[in-house]
Amino acid sequence: MKRVDYSYEPILEIKNEYHIVVLPNVYPPSEDTWLTVESIRELAKEGHRFNIGIDIGCGCGILSLYLTEICRKVVATDINPVACFNTLVNAKLNYVDIEVICTDTLEALRNLRVDIVVSNPPYLPDSMRPRSWIEYSWYGGVDGREIINKVLRYAAKYLRPGGYLVLTQSSYSNIEKTVSILRRSGFRITRFTKRSYQFFEDIICITAVRL
Repeated sequence: MKRVDYSYEPILEIKNEYHIVVLPNVYPPSEDTWLTVESIRELAKEGHRFNIGIDIGCGCGILSLYLTEICRKVVATDINPVACFNTLVNAKLNYVDIEVICTDTLEALRNLRVDIVVSNPPYLPDSMRPRSWIEYSWYGGVDGREIINKVLRYAAKYLRPGGYLVLTQSSYSNIEKTVSILRRSGFRITRFTKRSYQFFEDIICITAVRL
């Protein structure tokens, strides 16, 4: 069993709209995080408001915090127990309520009906299984799609008609396949935002509505 170190010494502190600390062994906000935040803020600008929102793979909880702006209730999940603790810390720092559940994507949950699913999941291809909690932050399986496929499956299963999915991934993990799965699952893509990144990689955030 992997050791859980609930260290209170943050490795990073951010103060913008929210006060955010990042604890050791938790994925720090990066380019893909801010791209996802941008899409959440766009939904807010369009006047969307939701009842229940879920952040799959919450990390330090930054996406969950932004979800509280447009959702009555926010549920955050992560396989990493330190990330779950970190999300609770940031919820307390910012005086918001976020329900946090330690689970692999939504494996531990049943019979959900939600209005928005947000995820910036691990998407880098890797043949080696994670050996530490932080490695779960980027491990996407051999083809980079192991967690992406789970998110897509659960979104199709639990999102109400008219509900939204906001999903971020890399060009290394077959964006065309994601688009194809969404269309076959009854989603319409409403926004497709791309940012070029290092090493010939593109980061894409897809916003889609379930029909």
